[in-house]
This record gives sequence, structure tokens and C-alpha cells, in this order.
Amino acid sequence: NNENGDAVNINETITTATQNVLDADGNAIAVYNNENGDAVNINETITTATQNVLDADGNAIAVYNNENGDAVNINETVTTFTQDDTPTSTDATATGEITYTDEAGNPFTAQVVSADADNALSVGTDGGAFMAVAPTVYSVGKVGAAGGGALFNATVVNIGTGTYRVTFTTALPNANYIIQLSQPGRAGAGNDDPGISYSAQSGAGFTVNIGDNDNGGSDRAFFNSEFMFTVLTIPGF
Repeated sequence: NNENGDAVNINETITTATQNVLDADGNAIAVYNNENGDAVNINETITTATQNVLDADGNAIAVYNNENGDAVNINETVTTFTQDDTPTSTDATATGEITYTDEAGNPFTAQVVSADADNALSVGTDGGAFMAVAPTVYSVGKVGAAGGGALFNATVVNIGTGTYRVTFTTALPNANYIIQLSQPGRAGAGNDDPGISYSAQSGAGFTVNIGDNDNGGSDRAFFNSEFMFTVLTIPGF
């Protein structure tokens, strides 16, 4: 009832919306009649995407124009895969380790060659695991009667008559290596039945014993003497 007491209807405002064929602009998706009965298009929001030349970072694969008309790059997700591959004079400790870095920048590594002390594999020139197929000369020496001499990767000290301690400059991980020994002949002169042997073998070295065997008639009589040795390492041991 209005101020005069008259009954007056309150009517809702009606609008209608129907599906529409796209117009010439290609963006009208429906049409509705407003309160005045006028037909009005409902338009979709249009974005466009085109192929893009890679940017300076090398990861933009396309560009699109957003609703504001601004050009925005569509970037690819980048991962990396690298290998610490080639031992050189400046990187003698290259491990062959493979590193994968995911899209979030998190690195994951895989070991090509184990760091276990007994491992006979090494890193090849291309970063792969490498195993030598033949014994390797690890240490050699031509030792004087008083010790010392021409030596490779070892020192030799006379620690008692006919007894010498060979110590490797760089110790081996275990005692699984070959020792070859030799000494000069006596040409029938004093100490004419010489013998040479090793003992106390370890990763650090071994002991050499030299003496006259007296043709087996008595215990060996130790004496100082020049001798030669060769140490060989065997792949896999």
C-alpha cells in the first residue's frame, strides 16, 4: 500500500539469456535481454598464443597476450644432467659422479665408481668406470746392502743384519699384492748358498730377509746384501 493506501504491485525485473552463434568478432558466447528489452551480447575473454624465439635464458617456448593485452612468456621447465667425467691435471680427483638437477633446482647424484677402499675400478677418461685387465707395477727397487738405492714408490731401511723393511710411499688398502725378490749370485765365494725371502706383508709394506743357507746344514746365517724387488697389484684384489 502506498502513502494513499492504494495497493501497488512490486514486480521483479526480468532478463533472459540465450545461447548465441559467435558474431563477426568471434567472441560473443550468449545474448541476454536487459530490463529495457534490449539484446546485449555476453562476450568471452580472448587470449592469444604464438610461438616465440627462445629468450636470453633459453627457456621461453611461446608468448601469449593476456586479458590486459600484455605479452607474457610461456616458459619450459628446465632440468640439467651433468657428469664429473674426465680426470685431468687440474681435476685429478674426478669421480665420474652423475648429477641430475630437477625442475625445482634440487640435485640428485649417482656414483659411477665406488669409493670403497678395496675397489679395483677407477674413473676412465670419459668418466665411466674403468678396470685394468693386467697386473700393474706398483713399486720397484734396486736396494743397496746398507738400504736405500734406486726406488719407486717406496723407502727401504736396513733394520738389522740381512733384514730390510720396505715401506710404500702410498700404502695399499690390503696385502693382496705380489712380491718378487732377487739377489746377486756369489760365484762360489763366501756366503755361497744365499737365500732371500719376505715376511710381515701388509698394505704398508713388507720385510725382506737375506742370509746364507749353508747348504741346508744349519739355520740361515743372515748377512747384508744388495737385492731387487718388484711389487705387482692385481685387478680385483
